[in-house]
Amino acid sequence: MKTLNSIQTLSKVAKTISRIIFVFAIVGACLCAAGIISFAANIDGMKLGGVTFKGLLQDTGSVSEGTLYASIAQGIVYCIGTIILAKFSELYFRHELEAGTPFTFDGAKEMLRLGILTVCISFGEDIIASIVYSILAKRLADVSPASQTDAAASITIGIAFIVISLLCKHGAELSGEKTEE
Repeated sequence: MKTLNSIQTLSKVAKTISRIIFVFAIVGACLCAAGIISFAANIDGMKLGGVTFKGLLQDTGSVSEGTLYASIAQGIVYCIGTIILAKFSELYFRHELEAGTPFTFDGAKEMLRLGILTVCISFGEDIIASIVYSILAKRLADVSPASQTDAAASITIGIAFIVISLLCKHGAELSGEKTEE
């Protein structure tokens, strides 16, 4: 029972972290959208100590306005993917805590779904973000080449979720839970 208590404690922490990531990703997407709107509407935006974002762009000269637009648009895509994954993660951990154990057939199915979503969304984010960046690079002046993201970590995590789902299913079989299949 000591191990199960540890798993439940980790599930509570993971559920809370998932919820925090969900909220931060929504805030990030909204701030990215606000940034694009403020630049497009030629609004100076927020002033921090008398300095604006456009002022920073003009002073540093290292990032063009077109590159900034394209990068912020990519940020929105990545935030949306994070919102989706964080919500599904939170749901998994909530259901696991309600069940009291990760070793249920329903929990294993949810973990499998989370793994597949993690892999697919990681690929999808990169593809959509690259398309958005490429479109904006063609339409806007002076857009630097996009930096490549590495989805390998997310894909590895997704594969780990899939393997863990099999272990959870095996645990459910060993515990004698009746299958609904």
